[in-house]
Amino acid sequence: MVVEGIVAVVDSIYILAVLVIFKEPKTRTNANSLYMVNLMPIYSQNNFSFKSSVKGLIVSESIVVLLFVLSSIALFRVPVYSNWIPVVVIFIFGNIVFFWFKSFNIQCANGILKYRSPFGGIKEIPIQEIEEAYIEAGVLDKKDVYRGFFRLVLRPKATSKMKGFYINMAVFDNANIKKLIDILPMRK
Repeated sequence: MVVEGIVAVVDSIYILAVLVIFKEPKTRTNANSLYMVNLMPIYSQNNFSFKSSVKGLIVSESIVVLLFVLSSIALFRVPVYSNWIPVVVIFIFGNIVFFWFKSFNIQCANGILKYRSPFGGIKEIPIQEIEEAYIEAGVLDKKDVYRGFFRLVLRPKATSKMKGFYINMAVFDNANIKKLIDILPMRK
């Protein structure tokens, strides 16, 4: 009973830590200034910024936390050195999942769309240079195996020197994706 109580407390602390890290401060004061600076992103039709969905992170991390709890219970019931390996591996995997989710970001400011993904780096394109945007789902080509299952594809104009890219839609909230789709020239 004591082990289950400890595991429940650790689980609650872990979930609260995830929620606190994702919360953005509304204002901050500078020691040299006499006024407060607003740090929240400006949401308008052409200026917005949003990060990955907290709901998706909580669902993914809850699976990792469940595995962590089960392996911790097994460790405390039979305290053998080899039982530490699954606990450490699951803990490291949980942190990788957390930072993977946290690294997704979409920003649109001054007519330039920027997308940051963990392995793709930062990609940007002016909205005027986008000829069409459309949504793809599934695997249509060999390269699609390494892309998000639901993705928003951005194709630049033929006269542009910019490269097209895709945005993984699965990690963002539907409301935020709708804001993005509203400003893009979608394929009819």
